[in-house]
Parts: sequence; C-alpha cells; structure tokens
Amino acid sequence: MESRIDIGFLDGRQKKVLGWVDSLFKDKTRKGSNEPYVLHCIRVARILFSWSKRKEEKKILVTAGLLHDVVEDVPSITISDIINFLTKVGYYASEIARIVEILLAVTKIFTKEAYPNIDRKERTSLEINRMKNEIGLCKLVKLADVYDNLDGLEKTGDFAKTYIFEQYEKIKVCSGIDEIADEQVKQKYQETLNKIFTNF
Repeated sequence: MESRIDIGFLDGRQKKVLGWVDSLFKDKTRKGSNEPYVLHCIRVARILFSWSKRKEEKKILVTAGLLHDVVEDVPSITISDIINFLTKVGYYASEIARIVEILLAVTKIFTKEAYPNIDRKERTSLEINRMKNEIGLCKLVKLADVYDNLDGLEKTGDFAKTYIFEQYEKIKVCSGIDEIADEQVKQKYQETLNKIFTNF
C-alpha cells in the first residue's frame, strides 16, 4: 500500500481500518480505469485530513473517509460489522457513534436496486434533499467524495455529462461547512466541467 499512495497521515488504528477496507475492495476497480478502488477511499480520507482543523474531529473524519463506500458497495458488510471491527481495533464507543452517523448519512438509500421504478434523476434528487438535513461533518465527507470523484471524470464518456451536473447539486447542498473545502471543490468542479465540454 505504501508504494502506491502515501498513507503516512493515518494513525495506527486507521491503518488497521485501511487494511480491512483494502481486503473488502480487493477485486474492485474505479469506473473507467484499472485503478484499485481502495485508492479512492485513501484519497477521500487524505482530503478530509487536510480540511479538518481539530484533532479529535480529524480522527473521526479520516476514519469515515476510509469507510465511506463500504456499506453501499460491499453488500456482505453491515453497520454492525463496522461497529464490531472498529471496537476490535480500539475505537471508543463515542467515536464509533459519530463515525456510524456519518456513514449512514453518506450511504445512498435511493438506489436503483431498492427503487427500480424511480429513474436516476429522481433518485438523485431524493438523495440530495435527504443530505440537506445532515450535520456538517456528514456533508464534509460527501464533499470530499465529490472532489475525488471529479478527478478524471472527463475520461468516462457520455456518463460524465450526466454525472457532472448531479455533482453540482450535491456541492450546493453540502457547502458552507468549511471555506477552504468549498473553494477547492468549486474550483475542481469548474476545471472538470471545462475538460468535459472541451472533449465533446
């Protein structure tokens, strides 16, 4: 893992979480590439490490960043499994409660599998409306996820044109928590938007 991407920002417990996440995503790659999916989780965690200012908050956000896609993308893993693992590697109950709150907030509810009769546009709208009511840390994790998902989006073909505007709506809902985060995400969005429509 060290040879692929820097993980020096992780503490001992977080490295154990990363090892678990790596094993869960071992056969999964990023859309439109052969890049191991776990690298996305690391980047989201690293973005949150750079955005968060308070030590205790940083611990929560970085761990949530590593785990943010597990419930949604690994059907065999439940919130109970995550709680058990975090307890096993030394997280306190108060920390676990905050991490789980974030994971539940950022995990999609209105999926195609759960709502096959609702089209993508409406499902996305329902998710965005749900996110409006979440606490700031949840929104910050979602922003970090959006930020990394924008990277290389222009290489995904026609999908990029739909996805980029969905991300704009998420950015609007999740902004206002941290000025630096807002500025970086909005700049990344504009750069990606320009790349997409230069290619078409």
